[in-house]
Amino acid sequence: MSSSPRSSAPRFSLLVPTNANVVGLDLLRDSLLMRTEDPSEVEFVLLDNANTRGVDLRPWMENFARQWPDASLRLVVLPERVGYSAACQRLLAQARGEYPVFLNDDVVAEPRWDVNLRALISGISHVDCWLLTDPLPHEWSGWACRRSFLEKYPFRTTFPGGYYEDDDLYLRVALAEGLTLKTREGQDFLTIN
Repeated sequence: MSSSPRSSAPRFSLLVPTNANVVGLDLLRDSLLMRTEDPSEVEFVLLDNANTRGVDLRPWMENFARQWPDASLRLVVLPERVGYSAACQRLLAQARGEYPVFLNDDVVAEPRWDVNLRALISGISHVDCWLLTDPLPHEWSGWACRRSFLEKYPFRTTFPGGYYEDDDLYLRVALAEGLTLKTREGQDFLTIN
């Protein structure tokens, strides 16, 4: 399922792996609809990781596409379940945006998230990744990276378990060439040289 194709690449690719958490996805969808200033800069790619709930997400995506016609939306359905890192790598392969933004399927977007992220990226040209965090549970949390960063340092898809794959990625980069993570306010969150 996909909405009408666009000739130019979007600025942001929102990449969301899911096990058909429809309640969480509804929260995410509703917050994006209300809090995105420029949907034409956004691509939303949902990856159904061979969900174990027996839910067909095509009707959900079709409804979302009708509500958000200015954004590009796509659903990727995997025939068999993969780990989180492999799901993120597959999402990245589908993404067309300059800045992939990885999100959990139950986050709530902050007001003007796209304007704020654009300003943060423009103001800090030497940083490759940004943590998108909020002190409240399930508020806007995830992370965004320059595409070139993720092409150079892909997720390790053989990473065991379902947690800390992003930590593994950050630490591998830190060991290779140093790493600075910034909070959404532009403050240093972690620097390893």
